[in-house]
Amino acid sequence: GGESDGEAVLDILATHPSTARFVATKLVRRFVSDTPPAALVDLVAVRFRETGGDIREMVRTILTSPEFFAPGAYRTKVKTPFEFIASAVRATGADVQDATALVRALQQLGMPLYSCQPPTGYKDTADAWVNTGALVGRMNFALSLAGGRVRGLGAGAEASIDAILNGGVSDATRATIAKATTAPQMAALTLGSPEFQRR
Repeated sequence: GGESDGEAVLDILATHPSTARFVATKLVRRFVSDTPPAALVDLVAVRFRETGGDIREMVRTILTSPEFFAPGAYRTKVKTPFEFIASAVRATGADVQDATALVRALQQLGMPLYSCQPPTGYKDTADAWVNTGALVGRMNFALSLAGGRVRGLGAGAEASIDAILNGGVSDATRATIAKATTAPQMAALTLGSPEFQRR
């Protein structure tokens, strides 16, 4: 049957219950938790089958679920290096004139653009991005960014700790940031804080 046989196999795979569960698990892991709640995965898998794999409807199911809004899901996901750098640049209001240094920083943090080796893409769980070396790398980037030492970026506006961390600051983080002696050091400690590492 040639090409039609291949398309028939793809149709079988696309409608298989295992595919629905696999895609549902990936989406719930991405938006809710590294350990996806089984009940929500089941619900999203059912939505996959009902809609013929409509991703928008699956995401709608996740975003309107009680699990998504549960207090336990708040800031449980660790930012990937891409999310960390993008949010740090956004939080400081830096003017990106040349993104070359940011691309280089992504590579140093273990997430080079368009260069993921496995075909499954970069991992979206904390274990891939949280280790001593990675956190030191993030802090070094925060220091460079806050100190105006990232080439290709113009200075941004100063932002408060509460604005950068969206009001969710622990007492320990606030005490650490209070030890800063300069505004750039304060910004760097804020960007390097445990709260800023989470989305």
